[in-house]
Amino acid sequence: MNTENLFPVLCELLLKSAVVLALAGLVSSLWRDASAASRHMVWALALATLLVLPLTKLAVPLWTVKLTTKTTQTVLPPASTSVTPVASAPAMPAIAPAQSWILPPWHTTLVFAWLAGVAAVLGYRFVGNLRLRRLRRQSEPLADQRSQALARSVAAECGLANRVELRRAAVCHVPLAWGIWRPVVLLPDVAIAWSDQQLAAALRHEFGHLRRRDCLARLVSQVACVFYWVNPLVWLAARRLRVAQEQACDDLVLRSGASAPDYAELLVQVARGLGASRLFRQHALAMAQPSTLEARVRAIVDERRNRRPLGRGAVAVGAVVTTALVAACGLAQVQNKPDAKEPKHQVMVEAKIIELPANQAAAVLPAETRKSAVPNPSEPQDIIQRLSAMKDVEILSAPRVITLSGQRAKIEMGNTVRIGKDGSKSVFEGVSLEVLPEVQKDGLILLMSLLTVRQRLPGVQEPLTEQSFREHNVTTTVTLASGHALAVGGEQRDAKGRTLLLLLTASLVKDAGEKLPTPKPSAIEAKARRIVLPHVEFQEAVLADVVNFLMFKSLELDPDKKGVNIIISAPPEAQTARITLNLREVPLLDVLRYTTEITGLRMTAEENAFVLSSAKAPAAGPPRPAAPGGAAAEKAKRIVLPSMEFVEAPLPSVVEFLVAKSRELDPEKVGLTIILRPPPGAKPPAITLNLRNVPLLKALGYIAQLANMELAASDHALRLEPKTAK
Repeated sequence: MNTENLFPVLCELLLKSAVVLALAGLVSSLWRDASAASRHMVWALALATLLVLPLTKLAVPLWTVKLTTKTTQTVLPPASTSVTPVASAPAMPAIAPAQSWILPPWHTTLVFAWLAGVAAVLGYRFVGNLRLRRLRRQSEPLADQRSQALARSVAAECGLANRVELRRAAVCHVPLAWGIWRPVVLLPDVAIAWSDQQLAAALRHEFGHLRRRDCLARLVSQVACVFYWVNPLVWLAARRLRVAQEQACDDLVLRSGASAPDYAELLVQVARGLGASRLFRQHALAMAQPSTLEARVRAIVDERRNRRPLGRGAVAVGAVVTTALVAACGLAQVQNKPDAKEPKHQVMVEAKIIELPANQAAAVLPAETRKSAVPNPSEPQDIIQRLSAMKDVEILSAPRVITLSGQRAKIEMGNTVRIGKDGSKSVFEGVSLEVLPEVQKDGLILLMSLLTVRQRLPGVQEPLTEQSFREHNVTTTVTLASGHALAVGGEQRDAKGRTLLLLLTASLVKDAGEKLPTPKPSAIEAKARRIVLPHVEFQEAVLADVVNFLMFKSLELDPDKKGVNIIISAPPEAQTARITLNLREVPLLDVLRYTTEITGLRMTAEENAFVLSSAKAPAAGPPRPAAPGGAAAEKAKRIVLPSMEFVEAPLPSVVEFLVAKSRELDPEKVGLTIILRPPPGAKPPAITLNLRNVPLLKALGYIAQLANMELAASDHALRLEPKTAK
């Protein structure tokens, strides 16, 4: 469940529901001479509007309410370093973080709390339905002749002849009505002894509920309480609705000529004998309830009370106002948008953390930068060349982080260690880097950073304490040009005379929302830009898993359901790079660009696929699949493979599969002849490829590229053969 997207929607619906119910309360309080039926209409329409509010999220907003939110940071893993010749000792890998329990984000907690409340209210409603079904099984049909005749007469007056099931029960002491499609009116056993006037009044009250569709209105209010249970106004509105329903039915009884004092006395008499029926009156339309009895009796004996039924004019006005209110809610949307004053520049900060003898730091650090951080407009290669001539140099790690200008970001590489005898406390052991870049008006980057290295002292025995670790901090505040580097540090930090050196590089990167520099994007690039991924999150994922995920999501989100093909044509060391990304609402094309930037690859847009190849390829990009001529090649262009997936498949098996698919997809069922001529004495390579909706000729070209072979053709066959020497 994507709680980060659901939480703003819930907040918006709660806000709109509060506005709708407040307007209904205002109308009800200002319309003082309104009858109970009119007040009931106001609350029923308000609660029905709450159920329609989620559908308004599908409307296009005419105006929006902006909520300032912090942009999610994008943290990238340790970058592949180019200073291999620098260190004579092997580089120490970053420590993997330890598994630990983490509290969920606060918005996730609130969403699940809302879901728990929904489940609780639904469960209460379900239990009520079960009680009503059990009550119906415990009851029996009304067999008293006098009561049946009176019920038929009252039902005919209300237009409900032969539509209501009349029953009686000893466990119930108050007349009840429930049901929308199969309405039931349940009378207590004592009702048989009532006078004709009393029994007629009770029946007319319950039949009035059914005639007015009060069961449906009660269901609408209960559903609104289920989903908007957090809003206290919805419970108040549901109570006002129930009171208005009972008073409207009281007015119907009094309009029929019943005596107001006698009817009020009947309500009091019924309310006295509720007893066990309290379990049922919460889920059905009961004739009397103690919570509303006083207000109803006052309204009954008030001769000045407006008791008119609901008129057609009031219904028409209510429908128009409700429609306008729903339309206004649909056109006013609350959206999360970044503050207009917030900088839009993205800055990538790279930090190479190097440990070396303190007496050699002077060769790297100019005298003025050893203890104070001042601008150092050096290229990273200049400092790397000076480090290359040194010995006993060790590269601890090379973290990289991308964040917005003015946005603090932090990356940690290490684990959490329990300390103390009982292990109740914990301390972080490893390397953490916190940066705060700010892009100046002149394009320079003001960079503030805090590097913390905490290591365990050698020879320390458990139990560990805070004194079992040594900590070294390097704080810098520098101004750098984009792409320039600064080396800071150099103070001796241990008895062995070693020091910590921090090589900082800050570079401006394009915003995810900016237009890419391609003047005329190809069709596949335009398609990858239109496919927007709602959420992309990778944690130390390999390149193959990332590519498979992106291809799957492109197929899922593509309106044409064809997706985008992505081919990996890179050396093994690039394919084993670990990728960590956390992006939201980002085009697929930008995700691919971030991926190639992390892995050090280059991306080329072919006609049918994106090819991720080595960055050392020629400027023209990786070799494109060959396009030989001839009748066989023309036929291979017309045969389109809907899906093709190989994982470490032997090349001969791949060829056999393509030959079989060519016969299957050829309208003439002849197919193509594909001849494989592997190099003499060489083992055929294994092919890993995943393509969709690609011509057979293009697929063979990609296979030839991955196998380091050539694709040739004649009029009768296609050939995969070794590359000819040039």
